[in-house]
Amino acid sequence: MITVELKEIIRREYFLKRKSIRQIARELHHSRTTIRNAIHNPGVPVYTRKKPPAKQTIGPFVEVIRRWLEEDQHRPAKQRHTARRIFDRLRDECGYMGTDRTVRREVSLLRAKVPESHVPQTYTAGDGATFDFGEAQVIFAGKEKTVHLACMRLDYSSKFFVCALPTERRESLFEGHLRGFSYLGGMPSRVRYDNLTTAVYKILKGRNREEQSLWVAFRSHFLFEAHYCNPGKGQEKVYASYCTSFA
Repeated sequence: MITVELKEIIRREYFLKRKSIRQIARELHHSRTTIRNAIHNPGVPVYTRKKPPAKQTIGPFVEVIRRWLEEDQHRPAKQRHTARRIFDRLRDECGYMGTDRTVRREVSLLRAKVPESHVPQTYTAGDGATFDFGEAQVIFAGKEKTVHLACMRLDYSSKFFVCALPTERRESLFEGHLRGFSYLGGMPSRVRYDNLTTAVYKILKGRNREEQSLWVAFRSHFLFEAHYCNPGKGQEKVYASYCTSFA
């Protein structure tokens, strides 16, 4: 790497004394590539590593960490490794002698490279749908007002229905379903929900729910099943934002 002072000399030789790149390279004992770069870039030289620095302490354990993080993708969120847990295991099981900070930095880098696992979704016609409420701001009678959007989308065709309702109470829940079934041309065999308080009275273990009696009677009339998302699992109910974005 040449200094900024040498760059100045090279540029003076080239632009003021009109010397050729070949002549400057011969006189200053540098390659023509170096001379050419100095002519076109007068700035302060910045050193760039051609290869990343060797990870002398953590290096032998990188693949172990990567394997643990990949295995975590098949475990429930609460059973996955924290950076601290990885550090403890490396120290106790693998003889790691480095610092906790080094492990945390490596875990952060590897997590960005380990893809999230997913299960491909396949559906059959009329098999299922998703339903949820969203909100939108509208101008009604000259005033801005919040309306509640009942959103329903078919899993197989992705055809969706959205209607504006004054509330998210039980009557709006029923009205949204009635309008959705009418617009979509029928009823799916099952519908997926967030844990709406108008439908779910109590969340039990797993996916079991104690449902509101009037909601059970409504479902019984139309004979479709209700499947509920796990609490806190936003990825299971992204259909609501999908529907409201088109409202």
